[in-house]
Amino acid sequence: MKKIKILVISNTAWSYDNSFGMTYSALFEGMPDITIANIYCNYGVPDNSCVKQYFQITEKSIIKNLKDKNSPSGAAFSAENAARAAISLNKQDGNIHNNLKKIRFQLVMWGRDIIWFFSRWKSPALKKFVTDFAPDVIFTPVYYMFHTNRILRYVRELTKVPTLCYISDDIYTMKQFSYSPLFWIDRILKRKSIRGAVKNCRCIYTVCDAQSEEYSKAFKVPCKILFKPADGERYISRKNECSEKPMQTHRKKVFVYAGNLGTDRWRTLAAVGREVSLRKGVLKVYSATAVSRRIRKIFLKSGIEFMGKVSPEEAARA
Repeated sequence: MKKIKILVISNTAWSYDNSFGMTYSALFEGMPDITIANIYCNYGVPDNSCVKQYFQITEKSIIKNLKDKNSPSGAAFSAENAARAAISLNKQDGNIHNNLKKIRFQLVMWGRDIIWFFSRWKSPALKKFVTDFAPDVIFTPVYYMFHTNRILRYVRELTKVPTLCYISDDIYTMKQFSYSPLFWIDRILKRKSIRGAVKNCRCIYTVCDAQSEEYSKAFKVPCKILFKPADGERYISRKNECSEKPMQTHRKKVFVYAGNLGTDRWRTLAAVGREVSLRKGVLKVYSATAVSRRIRKIFLKSGIEFMGKVSPEEAARA
């Protein structure tokens, strides 16, 4: 039986230590009749059991290519040599990168967008990677980013294969709050980019009924709900472990969020934290997202315990 070849375009490296990697691994692990390739646009070494081939493009590589067109803007590698071939930041560059992510000023984000706009990411190497893999379907997250949406459109036009999209955040509606005119300019421009990304999609997968209804009307594309599967064995083991411990009637109820804090998720978590705190509980937030001092203070005032980056196993034991 022929295996179905699936191409995924992501911003983040597909790894068990980030929310994208955990979600997509949960969706695809254990499916024997598929082969997956992944194009990703950030630093980091992928770590998963799903993907066989990668193509990585980073801001560092596209800047080098702008200075010297002979320097590659992206490179392909296999899962076997990912640890050796993938581009990661050294400690100094990593600190600079994390500090810029913490700032999240609109002008800084536009600076990144400008670099991508003028870059030569549409390289012969990328075209060869896509055509050699020859996907049967594109199944990909849609981001609140110009460059990932442009790559999706390019790959779709190149391959002419069906596209399935997955949207887990509110990246499109105008139901936001900001006094900044720059925010609204950015929102309007990116709405256009997102419309282009989902155009002609066979289906958009969402995470709840309200999002599904709203996006089906906005994009005129069928929407379905897709949940990340739960690890039943881990749940049963954890349940048995808890039942063996003596009951503590006055113990605080602990709620856990593990995932990224992008697209202003931290604002929602702060509101949830306040409500949990009023009910004598505590919300623990586990995330690899770089967080500014301001957000940490808001979390603290909201009764949230920010735990930073941990492994999925550590988060499950919380």
